[in-house]
Amino acid sequence: MHLIKFIQLTAVVSATLAGAARAEILPPDWREIRLTPDNYEVTLASDAAFEGNYGASVRRMAPDVRQGEFGGFIQVAQAAPWRGRRVAMRAWIKTELADRGQLWLRIDSANGPLALDNMDNRPVKGSTGWALYEIVMDVPMEAENLVYGLFLVGSGRVDFDNVQFLPAPVGAKTTNQYKEGALKLKQGQVYTPPSIVLAVPGNLDFERPPTP
Repeated sequence: MHLIKFIQLTAVVSATLAGAARAEILPPDWREIRLTPDNYEVTLASDAAFEGNYGASVRRMAPDVRQGEFGGFIQVAQAAPWRGRRVAMRAWIKTELADRGQLWLRIDSANGPLALDNMDNRPVKGSTGWALYEIVMDVPMEAENLVYGLFLVGSGRVDFDNVQFLPAPVGAKTTNQYKEGALKLKQGQVYTPPSIVLAVPGNLDFERPPTP
């Protein structure tokens, strides 16, 4: 997936679901990202739980896949509690015939992205049982927000559950995929700050019921 396209799309999150007949239910505190709204089901699901009653699921609905199409989840939280620290984001992931299932974490300043790991170099492919995956990032002092979630590129299904943010273990190396300055937007490109930012990450186990 093209890096700039991913950054721009994850900065613009649709507030409504396309298609009146769709039965999707978004977990509280989470929103959706979809390149093509009708091609992916992004939903809370009882059959996507690693533990408890619910997990989050992304499933390809359309039979034909165009290159680079994806759907997934996004949440944004303030970076202040993690400034100057190395953070580990962990989640349990399971896939079914997935082209690419990818956990992701982006660290933003007030002016744009500072760091990103979207597991582009180690996606979860095919059909896999539940396994724990991790992203490790340094959070600069100028960081404003943590932007994170999970997405499916192409066909298949990916489920995830029990997301955690923890201090990185001693000796853990960062998984940041880009050198300093590599994420700087080019002339003419505009960074759109997230419109909804949580004080701390919320509903990471997906057990909070949706509001009727």
